[in-house]
Amino acid sequence: ANQQPLASENQLQTQPSRDVQRNCLGALRNLSFGRQNDENKRAIKAANGIQALDLIGRKLIANQGEYLKVFLSEINRDLETIGDSDKKTRVVSHLNDLEQLSKQIIEQSAQNQDLAQLVACDYLHYTALVTYSYLWLKMESVADGRLDNKSDFFFKRVLARTFGLKASIESELS
Repeated sequence: ANQQPLASENQLQTQPSRDVQRNCLGALRNLSFGRQNDENKRAIKAANGIQALDLIGRKLIANQGEYLKVFLSEINRDLETIGDSDKKTRVVSHLNDLEQLSKQIIEQSAQNQDLAQLVACDYLHYTALVTYSYLWLKMESVADGRLDNKSDFFFKRVLARTFGLKASIESELS
């Protein structure tokens, strides 16, 4: 008769009770297990949660950021071949922020095992946008200005999302 609405996924993931979190993960596994649940598997994959946890857990924390160091050093080496510009300055600044955030996550996750789960999706999206900023800068430098309007849109509208993502990550770090 008077049913309570189901809790949202976010409410379930942020429950302070480890038992609730564990049961949520078990329910997620049950929803995705077996051939008859292919649609559920696609929905879970589309949410990027698994990719986010893989990025932060296996590719960042597990090896103390070594993969990130290689990735950033290759980007920085390539940036040396691109002329100075306002966009390049912004890309370099975002790359430095990514490196600092990553170091903080690695350090603090040693004391707080839940931290990786709390920031995983925001970290994935932040890393993606910062990487895209480098790729847009690279494309623009090769295209001799033919991408200015499209590049401007990314740098003005899309890259701005990093500020909210960074603030969200930092709120969990403090």
